[in-house]
Amino acid sequence: MIYEQEKRKIQEMKIMDSKTKEIQKILSENKDLLRSFKDNPETGINTILCIIKDIRQRRKKLASPVIIECTYPPVFVSSGKHDLPKMFGKLKLNMSYKDKSEYIPDGENRRKYLPAISTEVIAKIKPGGESIAISSLNNNESWCGNGCDLFLINTDGKVEITLKFANYIDGIAVSNTGEILFTESQGHHIKKYSSNGKVAIIANTLPYKTKGLCLTTEQDVLVCLYKGENDNKVVRMSLNGQIKQTIKYNKQNQSLFIDPTEVTENYNGDVCVVDNCNYVVVVNKDGQFKFKYPDFDSSTSIKPLCCYGIACDKLGNILLSDHKNNRIHQIDCDGNFLQFVLASEHGIEYPWGLSIDDEGKLWVCNETGDEVRVYKYRS
Repeated sequence: MIYEQEKRKIQEMKIMDSKTKEIQKILSENKDLLRSFKDNPETGINTILCIIKDIRQRRKKLASPVIIECTYPPVFVSSGKHDLPKMFGKLKLNMSYKDKSEYIPDGENRRKYLPAISTEVIAKIKPGGESIAISSLNNNESWCGNGCDLFLINTDGKVEITLKFANYIDGIAVSNTGEILFTESQGHHIKKYSSNGKVAIIANTLPYKTKGLCLTTEQDVLVCLYKGENDNKVVRMSLNGQIKQTIKYNKQNQSLFIDPTEVTENYNGDVCVVDNCNYVVVVNKDGQFKFKYPDFDSSTSIKPLCCYGIACDKLGNILLSDHKNNRIHQIDCDGNFLQFVLASEHGIEYPWGLSIDDEGKLWVCNETGDEVRVYKYRS
């Protein structure tokens, strides 16, 4: 009896020793696999997947009902996820777009990798009169400005709420809490309309006149301010009116803007400004100049441009409403022209304000027909 027990123990120890060696071998191959990612980023993904599949199959074969207590030293002890980068290095994908699942190469190669654009019309809404400014509240509703009125419209084609004000509405933006920020034509204030029906002034911009505005992802206000004589700027401020940043000059101390009219923030923090309706000037979050579109020194420039509206999609592409040419430009975050996503054949007639909701639908204010159209845009 004792002999049989000892014999079984010896057999179990041999099995354990064999499995330990196999485990050590798999661990070693895992290390080599990680090093191959680090040293050879071009390694084919199919090759890597085949290796991983093989390792998994061999690992399954190690399963055994034999339970043996042992004091073998551990091959690798981790105290947290940060130990792996220290041991194997970091794997970094060169992807600069918000939606990492839709990687698009930089430069000229971007065009052939662009996702399909849908021109399907989801809704047509007639608030009444010419709607020039628009800001999405959620995936089904948007606020649009029309003369002295604000309208809450939806994808069912209906006007839910009408708000009337004393002055002509110039720019609008909707906060995360549903409050409406707006500027008035030739005005000197940024105002806030709350759900309780009260209007409050959050900033006095004298001697500058206010124009378009937007809210950033951090819920800061970006507003275009105009005074003339090269004294024009875009200001970043908090919701209580405290100025955080002034964007006015380039590195050569030259004015960035002639007449800033509309502004929006891109996914990467870039500030995109419609200037004098003829250009889009883009600076980074620190206010440093990046590019101006169209670039008339480039053979690929698209001109002339008469831009009354601007928006950015989740890939960082910038959309511009070309009012006189009845089309919507799409450029990338480096200022390269990509395509016209919508034109007159899609129902675009003298477009003004643009907005993109979280589902990627594009809301377009058309002057002709006093209509707001909602396009599927992202298919």
